[in-house]
Amino acid sequence: MILIITNNLDWSTNEVIDWLGHFNAKFVRLNIDELHLMECNIYLNEKKPYFEIEIPTFGKINSNEINSVWFRRSADIDLKVIEIFKNEQLRRNVGKYLFTEIKYLREAIYAILKDKFVVNNPFNSKVDKAMALITANNCGLKIPNTILSNSNNSLKKFMIENKTCITKPIHNMERLVINNNTFLQYTSKIKPSNLRNDSNINYYPLKIQKEIEKTYEIRVFYLHKELYSMAIFSQNDKQTETDFRQYNYKNPNRTVPIKLDKKTEKKIVNFMQSMALNCGSLDFIKSKDGFVYFLEVNPVGQFGMVSHPCNYNLEMLIAKKLIENDKKKY
Repeated sequence: MILIITNNLDWSTNEVIDWLGHFNAKFVRLNIDELHLMECNIYLNEKKPYFEIEIPTFGKINSNEINSVWFRRSADIDLKVIEIFKNEQLRRNVGKYLFTEIKYLREAIYAILKDKFVVNNPFNSKVDKAMALITANNCGLKIPNTILSNSNNSLKKFMIENKTCITKPIHNMERLVINNNTFLQYTSKIKPSNLRNDSNINYYPLKIQKEIEKTYEIRVFYLHKELYSMAIFSQNDKQTETDFRQYNYKNPNRTVPIKLDKKTEKKIVNFMQSMALNCGSLDFIKSKDGFVYFLEVNPVGQFGMVSHPCNYNLEMLIAKKLIENDKKKY
């Protein structure tokens, strides 16, 4: 049987499930953000550890019946139970405790399944972006000149040496909600004048990179050594030229399928293997001087934006990969 670990809101899961149904595969969907609402039993003993989970839309599943697993993505849980506590500090502390308990309950499930993950793996679903840049460089991929620093002097010196620079989060953007307004940390251009003149001032650590003049951006979907690439002409729009995630829905960026050269593809495969990733979305820039620069990788990023415009049918390919690795016959 195939197990899909995902959350309640992920639409990409639905499209893969449609293909699994088309191929008459035996599968079950586990919305991991709803685990605390299900009957869950994990048995750890001297024999083979296993779990049983009662999924409302399916029934009881036993880990011994599962042969093929897709870890699509996780999600936070909504613990309404903590609302019974009127004291804000107590509510916060109890919430933190319960979140931690459920986190390690999930990880016990993942540990039991550790030899069965076919697409993605929960234990490396969050990538250290600095480590990814280091690993990409070690694998022969070009990366932008980058500095992680809290030193005002060092940051200014870096920007002067590299002339045009951008800044972005060291890890991931954080969604900040204030009075029902949402704020995100997009990639932004930065100048030495944006920093204070006082050389003795230190900041919280910043990530600054040399801005690469781009011909276009590249999004690559990687699945078990197979690469599916798309060019994004984000530089043609002022709104998206620095960060294409600032989508212009009225005038979307042009996107087309492309084929990378074999040397670059080989380096990408080497990089993904070095990162112990069998699936993920990678971002690159094709510079005006003809080089391909690695930016980052997201093991559980959205892939519909590559699949549909380029007619790659990635949802079907994922379904076939899960079926291929399921030992049962349908």
